[in-house]
Amino acid sequence: MAIQLGSLLFGLVLVIGFSLQSSEAATDPPVVCDTINRTNFETGFIFGAASAAYQYEGAVQEDGRGPSIWDNYTHQYPERIKDWSNADVTVDQYHRYKEDVEILNDTRLDAYRFSISWSRVLPNGTLSGGVNEAGIEYYNKLINKTLEKGLKPYVTIFHWDLPQALEEEYGGFLSFRIVEYANLCFERFGDRVKYWITLNEPYAYSVKGYALGTFALGRCSDWQQLNCTGGNSSIEPYLVTHHLLLAHATTVDLYKTTYQVRFMDPITSGHYPHSMQVLVGHRLPKFKEEDSKLLAGSFDFLGLNYYTTYYASYAYHNNSVNASYITDARVNQSPELNGVPIGPQKKYDSPLIYITENGVDELNDPTLSLEQALNDTVRKDYYHDHLCYVQAAIK
Repeated sequence: MAIQLGSLLFGLVLVIGFSLQSSEAATDPPVVCDTINRTNFETGFIFGAASAAYQYEGAVQEDGRGPSIWDNYTHQYPERIKDWSNADVTVDQYHRYKEDVEILNDTRLDAYRFSISWSRVLPNGTLSGGVNEAGIEYYNKLINKTLEKGLKPYVTIFHWDLPQALEEEYGGFLSFRIVEYANLCFERFGDRVKYWITLNEPYAYSVKGYALGTFALGRCSDWQQLNCTGGNSSIEPYLVTHHLLLAHATTVDLYKTTYQVRFMDPITSGHYPHSMQVLVGHRLPKFKEEDSKLLAGSFDFLGLNYYTTYYASYAYHNNSVNASYITDARVNQSPELNGVPIGPQKKYDSPLIYITENGVDELNDPTLSLEQALNDTVRKDYYHDHLCYVQAAIK
C-alpha cells in the first residue's frame, strides 16, 4: 500500500531486472499490439526520461564542484573502463540543460528524472565543509526550467556518486552518513520537487562496487583475482547494503518529522529475508529495533529499473570456502526465457510502481553512416514490445 506524504512521494529504485524462479515462469501467450501511441494509455499515465548527474552533467571541475568516487576511479584506473573514457564532459548537460529540457518538451514527455550530484552541492560531503551555492543555483535553474515546460521533476538523491572526500574520511557507505546532504536537498529544492527517490539501484552499488569490483570503488576479495583495489566480498557488500537501507529510512524519517509533522523485505517488514539470515549468518549486520521500525513501510512507491527478465534456479555452493555475496544467493540466472514479471506485485501487496529506467544499449559502431545509425530497429522493437506489455499489464 502506498503512503502519500502530503503532496510528496518517496521512492527507492531497487532493481535492474526481475529474477523469477524457473518454476514460476509465466506461461501466458505473447501479447500482440498492432499500434502503440499515447491514446492507448489512460489519462494519468506518465511518460518520462531519466538521467544521472555523473553520466550526463560533465563540468566536473567547474563552479566549485568537488570530485566524486567515480571521478577518482576513472582517472586512477582508466584501464577498468572499456574505452578508457571518463565523464569529465559526457553530454555536457551542465551547460546545455535548457536544450535538453526543450527536447523533452518537444517529445511530449510528462516527467524528467535526474539526480543531484552530492559533490556539486557539498564539495566536501558535509555542511561543515561548505555549501557550493553555484551548484545549488544550477539545480534550481534545472528544476525551474523543467517545471516551466510542464514536466514533473523526479529527483534522485543518491545515484552512486559519493563525494571522494567522504570516502577518504571514513570509507563512504562502509560507514553511515547522508542526512546532512538529504536535508540540504529538501531545504533548497523541496518547495518544487514533489517526487523524491532516495537511492538508485542499491543492489548494483553494493555488489558491483564491493563484491565484483566493476564499479567504483572497485573492491572485492583477493581470491577472486579480479584486480580489485582491496576489499572483502563476503562482508563489505552486506555492510554497504545495511548502511544504504539505514540511510534510506533515516532520510524518509527526516522528511516526515522535520518537514511534515535485501531491499524489499527490510522496507516492507523491517527485517532481512529469513533465507538471507540463514545463508549469510553472522556476516549479515543486524537491525536494531528502532531501525526496523524506521524501515518498515518507508516508501510510497517503488522505482523499478526494468530492462529484461532473468529466470533463476538453485545452485549449490559450499560457503565454508571463499564466501562471497555473489555465491551466498545460491542461484543460477538465465536471460534466455521469456515471461511476465510477477515478483513485487504478488509478494509485496501490490505497491505503487514507477518504471524509473528502461531501455537497451547498442555497441557504438563509428563506421555507420548517419542514415544507417538511424535505422535502429533493435531499440524501436524493444520499446514497442515493452510498451505493449505495459499496456496489457494496466488492463
